[in-house]
Amino acid sequence: GRVSNALMYTAPRNMGGFSFSVLQSAGEGGQFSAGSAKLTQFSIGYTAGPLTADFVYAKIPELTGSQLPQTDWAVGAQYNLGGGWRVMGSYFNHEGHSVAAPGALTAIANSKGTDKTWLIGGNYTTGPHTIGASYGSTTIAAAHRGRRAANMAAPFSTIVDDMKGY
Repeated sequence: GRVSNALMYTAPRNMGGFSFSVLQSAGEGGQFSAGSAKLTQFSIGYTAGPLTADFVYAKIPELTGSQLPQTDWAVGAQYNLGGGWRVMGSYFNHEGHSVAAPGALTAIANSKGTDKTWLIGGNYTTGPHTIGASYGSTTIAAAHRGRRAANMAAPFSTIVDDMKGY
């Protein structure tokens, strides 16, 4: 997605291995799904030797007639084992509401819930080739089952359910 009319600062990744970024959008009108969202987001990253880790937090406040409240956060890490081998994992937490139709701006009553996604994987690089594998799972909150997530428009507003994949 995108956020129109936003300011972002990204610090260089040379502060003892740490870096950070902050984004704030104006959200002066229009629907979230049209890119006119009010959004606050920050991230913290760390890199030291073979380890890289990142944390991202995003908060979308409720704006009547424009967007429903939503809070997302994610953490991910990868570790370079050497010899071309790398392992990685991530976790994503989404707290929000469901809506009755794509792009709707009214939450379904009692539809606030938290969806959770995790992924583990690894890859092997040799020369110009990389072979990778991963496995992940998404667990949809009971309040969201068979419904559409808020703050999205077609084609991304399909009905969601639990899933696993590799």
